[in-house]
Amino acid sequence: MVLPSRLREKACATTPDGEVQAVGRIKRLLVDRQIGFISPEDGGDDLYFNAKLLSSQKSWEEFVELAQKYEPGTAPVLFVRNEYQGRTQAKGVIVLEDAELQDLDGDMDGHISSAELAEFLAKNPDLRGASRTKQEVEWQRRQEKWEMEKTRKDKEYEEQQRKYDEEEEVAAKRRDELFKRHEDAEEQLYQKRDAANAEATRMYEEANKLWESGSKDACKNLQAKAKQQQQLARQLKQQAVDLDWKNNEEMFEYVQTEEHKGQTRDGSWIDLHGLSVDFALAKTKDAIEEAQDKGLSELEVITGAGHHSGKGGPRVKPRVVAMFNNKGLSY
Repeated sequence: MVLPSRLREKACATTPDGEVQAVGRIKRLLVDRQIGFISPEDGGDDLYFNAKLLSSQKSWEEFVELAQKYEPGTAPVLFVRNEYQGRTQAKGVIVLEDAELQDLDGDMDGHISSAELAEFLAKNPDLRGASRTKQEVEWQRRQEKWEMEKTRKDKEYEEQQRKYDEEEEVAAKRRDELFKRHEDAEEQLYQKRDAANAEATRMYEEANKLWESGSKDACKNLQAKAKQQQQLARQLKQQAVDLDWKNNEEMFEYVQTEEHKGQTRDGSWIDLHGLSVDFALAKTKDAIEEAQDKGLSELEVITGAGHHSGKGGPRVKPRVVAMFNNKGLSY
């Protein structure tokens, strides 16, 4: 069966990719050059195609073998119009076998309607989805592979992030517990200091009254006891300061070891989480000097979010940045 030279209507159908599949005949086939021209059955200019524009279903050799079963200029094809560099060409070209051609013209009237083409393609879904070239199929395969790999990596990252968040939450909780224990111990000393200062103030006031009443010896004795309370207050304050430094040392070691397990302390990083400003600056200064002695070009300083800094916001980071600026370091 030979397709008529002109159809009564434009026979076309939409592929799963949203492209319009049409019917035509191979007008010329230049085998050695692996190119050809299609005469669309709905009229219009001849359309160029080459081996790379064939449907992915067959090789050039298989395509030629099937096309040459027909008389020259009559081999029926399905194709998709494709715009390339300002001209229209055919792609996804498929040669129909004689049995397929007879099935296509269901009523045998020599005309192919859109309804007949749609019905034919519905019965032959492999042809309806064959408008992709080998390059497009390969690109789609690579794209799907890339998307699968991206999905896998995204899930892997999400899982790692979830585990990291969980570990960070646990670490933060433990750090907060350690900070609270330190804070409570220091607060007890400061409360004792405040009590000693208050007692010294009370004693001085009472001593003044004794002096005014003429009890000068009793006044002097009470003043001596008040001075002892002041000395005790100073001692308690120093104990609190010393304890604060000791607690900072404990916090520092805990963070470096427990929250960075498996990470070598090679002088290229330092974590200041949970530290007081003065202690953090001292450790940062030591870390900078160590990095410079080792000839390191970079030092990672982790300052934390300042959860214990109060309403004023982070206090450690601004001071560390100021230190970098003063030393002329880039960050």
